[in-house]
Amino acid sequence: MTVMVSNRLEAESGWRRSQLHGVRADDALTTTTLDVRARAAALDHAVATTLADVARDFAGLDLFLFAADRSGRLIRLVGPWKSALGEQIRRRGLDVGVCLAEEAAGFNGIGAALELGRGVAVDGEEHYLDAFRAFSCFGVPLAHPGVGRVHGALNVVTFAGATPTLVEGLARHLGRQIEQALGAATYADELRLLTEFRRLTRGRGGAVVGVGEESILLNAAAERLVRHLDGSELRALAARARRGELDGGDVGVAGGFSVADVSEASGTTLMRLERAATETTPRPTPGAGRGTWAPAVEAAREARGSVSVIGEPGSGRTAAARRIAGPDAVILEVGRAQTPEDTTWLRGLEALVRRPGPAVVVDDVDALEPRLLPGLRRALRQGRCRVVMTAQVQPTADVSAVLALTEHRVQLSPLRRRLAEFPALLAAMAAQVHGASAPSFSPEAVRVLAQQHWPGNLVELEYVVGRVGRRAGGGRVTVAELPASHRGEGTVPLLGLERAEREAIIDALESAGGNKVRAAAALGVSRATLYRRLRTLRITQEG
Repeated sequence: MTVMVSNRLEAESGWRRSQLHGVRADDALTTTTLDVRARAAALDHAVATTLADVARDFAGLDLFLFAADRSGRLIRLVGPWKSALGEQIRRRGLDVGVCLAEEAAGFNGIGAALELGRGVAVDGEEHYLDAFRAFSCFGVPLAHPGVGRVHGALNVVTFAGATPTLVEGLARHLGRQIEQALGAATYADELRLLTEFRRLTRGRGGAVVGVGEESILLNAAAERLVRHLDGSELRALAARARRGELDGGDVGVAGGFSVADVSEASGTTLMRLERAATETTPRPTPGAGRGTWAPAVEAAREARGSVSVIGEPGSGRTAAARRIAGPDAVILEVGRAQTPEDTTWLRGLEALVRRPGPAVVVDDVDALEPRLLPGLRRALRQGRCRVVMTAQVQPTADVSAVLALTEHRVQLSPLRRRLAEFPALLAAMAAQVHGASAPSFSPEAVRVLAQQHWPGNLVELEYVVGRVGRRAGGGRVTVAELPASHRGEGTVPLLGLERAEREAIIDALESAGGNKVRAAAALGVSRATLYRRLRTLRITQEG
């Protein structure tokens, strides 16, 4: 948390944001009938645990504590309700469920802390809403200490004109305590989830999804069924399952599968899924080989030993890793997971790799907290099952040290480098996205698409194919039907020899880490010649 004091410039900036949101100074507060505490259970528990003791200390003080979830809705208000301050808060309708996000309540402590991601002081007339100008407050965001994701905000409220350093100090102190409680609860939740997930999947086949307060765990069989659902949709499905609203499964919501069995244990929900008889063709996994797997992927799949899969975002490294690991693999997503002091994630990984069994996929190794990488290396050395890891190109030295422990390395080419395969990739993508109604592409349309830069790789191609396919309705796609963003000439048309030269230069640059002097020496040309060919072939440092 960085220090931030109340000032007029901050307030003016907050007022401009409020006006852009269309908020008026005399607007009434908005509230919801949803159970906001249940929707933010982890944060609410951390707040309640932290504030239980301090509430008694507020008995003789005109101080209130507001806690809100990440959407700005109040989940708890703690303070002396029988005091003059408590009466003013009650009169203004401030209660659980009221939204204090800036788009609803203008510039205020809660809304500004969530908007800016740091501590913000707001005193008296600096509030945008007339109703709040009797108050002085200091708001701080509440972030998970490991993941860094903001869960909500805490606001210390008193009457206008109060000593700002006192309010700020209290807000920051309590905020840190709440964040520590939130982190402790989350780590315990992850360990419970992993334990229950392993218990349910040990020695069994089938698709299993585990949903905890902060984490979602699924095996490869489940990933194939739910790949069209994001995390929030899986949580919503788990909530419906817990409430018993999925009689006989739920094909309509999930699309292609049913929830065959639900169990709850220690705050986690585990669902066993079955493929529905009425399943339609699912959307392809972003980055999948689209039926055209690279020979290196297939070779790694047949080989034994650990594997690292390297590629640009959207190039298919996650799907390739899952192809290599097999249908029963357990997927562990890092997602900038833990603090260096916490060992829950590593203990879970060690528990998985120490026993012989299905392969483990560790996705996005380069997103792991750097100081946890030595523990990951130790787990890899001691492991008894196959481990497949993914990382982006040009990983850090520490990540490279982890990847060096794998016995096989698969380097996925970006889409812009797969010119010879492009027509087949395009046709396979169309078939998987649109099924029997897949459109065909005119030779000119294929040529124009092949010349695009494709920074999003196969994920971007999936989007384009989905968009033009809906327009074509199963017919033939010409250049005119392509999106405007992908209709122009991405590069100059290259002859076969020029393409080979372009690939050789790009390979040399990548091997030299982008150093043009070393790349020119490897190619046997002068630096001036290399620069000239870079301009002629329109090669950038991004390839």
